[in-house]
Amino acid sequence: MDGKRPRPDRKRLEPPTHAEAAAAYRSGRRLVIGGIAGIGALLAGLVVGIPALFPDAQPKQRFDNRRIIPPLLRARMELRRPGGREADQRGTLPGDLDEQEALLVLSRVEMRDWNLSLETPAQREMLEVTSYLADDIWRAAQVRVAVVPTGGAPDARLIAAQGNTAWVWADQLVAAGPGFMGRTADQAELIRLNPELGLDRPGLARRLSLAEALVLDGTASGRGGFAFDPATRIAQRRTEPRATPLPPLFPAPAFAGPALAREGRVGTGWFGLLPAAIAITAAVGAQDAGGAFLPPTPEPGPMRLWRGRVREAGGTGAVLEAAEPVPGVAPLPAGGLIVDAPGRLLAPGDPPSILLAQVGPLGATPEWVRRLRLDGTTLWETALPTAEHIAFAMAEPGRLWLLATPDRLSQTLYAIALADGRIIRSRPVA
Repeated sequence: MDGKRPRPDRKRLEPPTHAEAAAAYRSGRRLVIGGIAGIGALLAGLVVGIPALFPDAQPKQRFDNRRIIPPLLRARMELRRPGGREADQRGTLPGDLDEQEALLVLSRVEMRDWNLSLETPAQREMLEVTSYLADDIWRAAQVRVAVVPTGGAPDARLIAAQGNTAWVWADQLVAAGPGFMGRTADQAELIRLNPELGLDRPGLARRLSLAEALVLDGTASGRGGFAFDPATRIAQRRTEPRATPLPPLFPAPAFAGPALAREGRVGTGWFGLLPAAIAITAAVGAQDAGGAFLPPTPEPGPMRLWRGRVREAGGTGAVLEAAEPVPGVAPLPAGGLIVDAPGRLLAPGDPPSILLAQVGPLGATPEWVRRLRLDGTTLWETALPTAEHIAFAMAEPGRLWLLATPDRLSQTLYAIALADGRIIRSRPVA
């Protein structure tokens, strides 16, 4: 032997025959087709099975066209404070309101499936409560109140706030929790907590009133019925003693707008806007049951501010006397007097005054709000950048709140110092 290991015989590799190649191809194709069919069946099962397992699941949603529903509500509650980068973005605070001073806003938001365009009409709307730190209108939290068909819950509104609960009407009673660690209970949850109160009966809205708390079935004299505890959302008889006193109640303003009008009263005083070419030369009787003295449809053109005195004439209604133009006020091309109820002017005190706004189509005229003494003297005038309309207004000691609409799809909230007209803060809120 030469010392080399014998090499095993190797089988010579031959190319497959045509029949063998065709058989292998058919077998591989069956495997691929079978795999694709299996994956398709799995996906079909998921499409059918997930909605069956989770019937309340919704496709991913897109939220557009947020609109504020007046009135806004000022309250005190424990709010989430911004931290980290959010605190840096917040900027310097005005500092005259502490961080329990809250501003609550109810919004209506269009909902669409994520794959639909904005041109597709929305099928649903979300009602949502947003809480702001009132000091600088910084958003603290947003909570969903209800999802309704488009245009549903037309009388949705904020009712009141107490403790860390905001009571909302949205075709049902909802206890929203926009405060720190807040919890929201819809009407179904309130029924579960209060099974004996018949909250599911028709006409619930007419059974609600405000006193020391949100009251159910209270009498006109303020007695009887049940008062809701804002912490537990459980209502108990008002005659029963409570272990702890209820926190202060903050009702929402009853008036929801519009905030601009052509006329209104302050006590026995009257102010109105008349076309510049028209004058009041004699006493005028009220034109309707609401006590308006001007025709309901104004004539086009600039409007001049007038003032007068109202005398109640017994059975014949009110009479406007001694009307005269207010000196020093130029005619307004567009705008109106700011009111806080139909026929009643928003009249801040110290000193007694009224508010006049010039607003109109974007770019057509300068926009401003002016505070006037009752004798017509101007206290201050402040420019409102691009405010086409004032949707809501309210005043509190030291501060005027204006919800302005710069264009159809956005709204800006202004906090204005009543003393000098300085804009303390303005932020887009929709």
